[in-house]
Amino acid sequence: MAISEEVRQRFAGEFEKFQAGIEGFFKKEIAPKDFKGIGGGFGSYAERGHESAMLRLRFLGSRILPYQMKFLVNSVKKYDLKYVHFTTGQCIQFHQLQGEQILELYKDCFEHDIYNRGTGGDNLRNVTASPLHGVHPDEPFAVTPYLQAASEYAVSLIGTLALPRKYKIGFSVVDNEGHANYKDLGFLAKEMVPLMSMLVVV
Repeated sequence: MAISEEVRQRFAGEFEKFQAGIEGFFKKEIAPKDFKGIGGGFGSYAERGHESAMLRLRFLGSRILPYQMKFLVNSVKKYDLKYVHFTTGQCIQFHQLQGEQILELYKDCFEHDIYNRGTGGDNLRNVTASPLHGVHPDEPFAVTPYLQAASEYAVSLIGTLALPRKYKIGFSVVDNEGHANYKDLGFLAKEMVPLMSMLVVV
């Protein structure tokens, strides 16, 4: 699954803004509160003490593909990362990073179809889903194609909307374990009648 080349080029063209923000923050030329307004849109926030920062990684369709998993493992070793965790938004965060690490990781992620753009700030966040979507035995129907399409579309809009706050979209398949009803826009897979299933907005 991938986003369009046009969107990729747009994201690539925005990197210089992020780079300037990171360099300014670590040189103490940009105050932490001002860096939040820059770095947040690229998935990076200052950490307590303002001597390091974190980076949030988005995975389209809320799934990590094998080549991406290999990249993550290698990155943890390469950068000797001590603190990595999954978020409630089904992203991964790398913590206690220095400026050059963040910039290198951001570019490396991009080459592995992992997009940090829009994972913070007033943006369309990662489209989430039930953890076992696609393999749950009681799933009414496969929501994965819809999840993938929604993820690609959401990412394509990042940087083009003036949202007042972050906006979250989620899919659930069984017993609402994806917490779709807590999202700004949620979909719940339901079997309505024999031979007919649909996504219900919750």
